[in-house]
Amino acid sequence: DLIELLKSPADNVRFLAIEGLKKTGSDAIAALKELMKHSNPWIAARPIWILPHLGEEGKKVCLELLNSKNSKTRLVAYKALRRADINILPYAKKLCSDGDAAVRREVAISLRNFSFNEKVEIITTIYELWDGIDKTYLEAIGLSMTNFENKFWNSINNKRGSGNWTTKFSKITWRLYPVDALPELIKRSSDSLLTEVERKLAIDTIAFVEGPKAPQAMLEVYKASGPQKDYAQMWFTLNLDGNKWDGLIDRDMVAEQAGVTKPGLPVPYEHPAPPKEREVAKLGDILKLKGNEKQGEVVAMRCVMCHVVGDKGTVFGPSLNGWGKSRSHEQILTAILNPDTDIAHGYDASRVHLKDGRVIDGLVKSGKERAWHFVNIRGGDSYLVIKTAGGVEQKISWRLIKEVKSTKKSMMLYPENLGLTKAQDLSDLASYLKNL
Repeated sequence: DLIELLKSPADNVRFLAIEGLKKTGSDAIAALKELMKHSNPWIAARPIWILPHLGEEGKKVCLELLNSKNSKTRLVAYKALRRADINILPYAKKLCSDGDAAVRREVAISLRNFSFNEKVEIITTIYELWDGIDKTYLEAIGLSMTNFENKFWNSINNKRGSGNWTTKFSKITWRLYPVDALPELIKRSSDSLLTEVERKLAIDTIAFVEGPKAPQAMLEVYKASGPQKDYAQMWFTLNLDGNKWDGLIDRDMVAEQAGVTKPGLPVPYEHPAPPKEREVAKLGDILKLKGNEKQGEVVAMRCVMCHVVGDKGTVFGPSLNGWGKSRSHEQILTAILNPDTDIAHGYDASRVHLKDGRVIDGLVKSGKERAWHFVNIRGGDSYLVIKTAGGVEQKISWRLIKEVKSTKKSMMLYPENLGLTKAQDLSDLASYLKNL
């Protein structure tokens, strides 16, 4: 009995049943309709796939199932018609406003190979019924408009009018990454009235746009010095040097204007070790003295090679502006005298061991995990970015690196390394930092 064989869990057995039922033609319809009442929903769905192959009568029964109250039955019937190479467009128009999101998703995906004019109204309806949350639904819309992303975005943007961007519209823009959206995305990336999440989504969208206008737009975002300036810089690091933006923008200009380090040969740097014998005033003796803030400001200029102090300095270690306000003189002095005792979060040093035996000590900014194949998707090198004393940044190919280890040490110099050993100088510095 072919119907019994169709119930089998074995693929090869079911295949034989399907082929046999197809040869039976419309005579098999009654038995298949009976099987659709089976208590097991998976078995009950199997006859639907065969119906379109049973002549006009079988096709008619399958079309009637598009009106079923069961959404899964409607979904399978639609897929069965499509699988049978029947022109699906008339039925896509019927189901594009279906009450079930899964059915609408299937309709969207089924239209990938249709022309823009054939499907634009259908996909627009599907988009309008999207809840703005379902990511699979969003991807189905994107897939349906492959090669027509910019054209579809302009269509729904024109329909939207001059109103504000909704979260839903921002997300569809992100998925379509249309080049025509760049002017608006540049504005949104620096709009202080938007949330950080909204600004970052705009920047992410720019990063996925194809062609030379994308890196130029990202450079505009960076130069606008908005709140997500560093986030824009991150995308340059990801998309250049062997990736999608190579050759689309002047690399030297990006290095100069956006501060994105170019790859180069590694320059070794071994951080000075802590002094074995201390030659600095003791903490207790320093605390007995009265500090002079004005003199402390002069002493603090020794710190600007690694810290921001007032309006001077380098972004390497934590900014010292406001740092001392919540700390006692003793805590400030302890941090200066013994930099390794309490390292600020994110500022613990690493040592990069190069294959040639040399080392580089610094703060690893990106690519700390070993890139196992040493190449990215475009066939270029994978890189590690490390910042050494004074804020000097290097971008080093993983091909040249043996290993990277955390030193569990600070990159801050000990006071002896800075010639800062006198008790009064240290007291003056602590007083200055306390009120900076």
